[in-house]
Amino acid sequence: MVEYYHLPDKPHYLQQQHPVPYGVHPQPTYQPHHLQGRWGHDQVAQQYAYSGPPLLPPQTSWTPNPPVHSLPQQSSYPEYELASIGHQSPPYGAAILESKKPEKFKPARKYNDLWAMFAFLIQMTGFIALSAFAVNNIIKAGIIKSGDKDIIEKDFFLSTNVMMTFALGIGISVVYSYLYLLLTHLFPLWSMPATYWFIMFVFFGSAGFYLYSKIWVTAALFLFLGVLFTKTYLNARERIKSSAVLLKEVTAIARHSPAVFFLSFIGLFLQILCNIHILIVITGLRQMFSAKGSSEPLHICLHIVAYFSFYWLSQVLTNIVHVTISGVFATHYFKSGSESPTRASLKRACTTSFGTICFGGLIYAIIQTIKKILDFLRGDGNHCLACIFEACFYVINDALEFITPLVYCEVAIYGKPFVPAAKDVFRIVKDRGLDLVLNDIIISTVWGIGAFFGAFVAAVGCQYYLMMTMGGENGANVKDHALEVWIVTGLTFFLGMQVIFTAGAIIQSGVATIFVALVEDPDALTKTKPEFFARIQAAYPDIVQGVHH
Repeated sequence: MVEYYHLPDKPHYLQQQHPVPYGVHPQPTYQPHHLQGRWGHDQVAQQYAYSGPPLLPPQTSWTPNPPVHSLPQQSSYPEYELASIGHQSPPYGAAILESKKPEKFKPARKYNDLWAMFAFLIQMTGFIALSAFAVNNIIKAGIIKSGDKDIIEKDFFLSTNVMMTFALGIGISVVYSYLYLLLTHLFPLWSMPATYWFIMFVFFGSAGFYLYSKIWVTAALFLFLGVLFTKTYLNARERIKSSAVLLKEVTAIARHSPAVFFLSFIGLFLQILCNIHILIVITGLRQMFSAKGSSEPLHICLHIVAYFSFYWLSQVLTNIVHVTISGVFATHYFKSGSESPTRASLKRACTTSFGTICFGGLIYAIIQTIKKILDFLRGDGNHCLACIFEACFYVINDALEFITPLVYCEVAIYGKPFVPAAKDVFRIVKDRGLDLVLNDIIISTVWGIGAFFGAFVAAVGCQYYLMMTMGGENGANVKDHALEVWIVTGLTFFLGMQVIFTAGAIIQSGVATIFVALVEDPDALTKTKPEFFARIQAAYPDIVQGVHH
């Protein structure tokens, strides 16, 4: 007699299991097929049913693993849940597909471009030795004297009034920077066109004044500048809306991250110290060689070394500040709500990316040193040759000043070495070059005009304060020191420009970082700042399409 064993429609591991005594074959609890007999009702089916010892379930190579996390609720399709136990899906919020790009803020290597970092440290050691030698020569020559109270009392520029004037100028510039930042945040669409209209009014007004005065050449120059700037405004008018959206978001982030302003002003202070230091070093070298009558080639070589070291150090300081600020804005872009982004970004700029920063600073220092050598050649009478090479290097320098900040945005976001970051930036420029140029022109123009006007206000206010505090009958002291007053006014204007440009550099770094992040990874913004993404997409849809690598 042939014995049949009717297999169920579903495998055993998909059936609803009930505890049964060991050795007893469990009866199926699902609705059987209509052609199959029912247990206890169909006698034909019962006589063909298997009545021997209980059969073990079929052996398979599949072994279910215990789930790593409990399911939030029972699904309507339990068979898919049970079948997927051996290959659990990631928790909610985890990425399913890994991006081909490097992970943000997690560089593959701990230190990049180590050779550039060691080269920078070696040259800094030599620069410190050269500086000590130069300062020692200045002290021996008696140029720097201490303890001479009569000189200090008689020196107009070291008086209390002048020192207070400089402090007042810096204070006015800081307050103006904050107010201008607030203005551009609240009224970005109004402030940008107003800046262009103001410039065009100045150009055409100056042209009309010189035409009335019959100074034809100057009038033609201002008229040409007015027409050129009007054409620039008409070409950039369509991009102003998208730039305004970027500017509003960047100023909002900057206002909520005051540490970036503190860091920028520290960078400005260090830059001023570097400029004073190089003046002292050059003065000491000239004093040494003029006193001893040493060879001219050695004199020139030491000057070149001093300028090269100064350019490299200055650019490294600038790039550290820029990479740190870019890291802060990138953190708000990719990880909104992160705590202490400034400190973490500064730490990575001074460790992982320090060699990359030195690499970029080395390129800048080489270009600037060559330009300085060309200045020496032009001073020796080689005007034609020096002018040709100088024009070429000015073009290279302008290209570097445009590309380098974008490269360091890539460095701040992905922690890349300099060369891979530069390659990615070249792809971005190739794909979105016009957008980058127009965006940079618009933001630079707005902050440039704002800085000029703020410095003018600071200079006028400081000049009035100085004239009121100098004393004397009928302004006698002012008349006796008229030249000194105008020199102090000019220095106040310069300090005001530097302070306001420092705040503007923060905004430009932020705009460049957000722009690079948008063209590299626009989808990330939809998760962190969906409202901002909607605004920028409405203002300029092409900017959120992503760059074609």
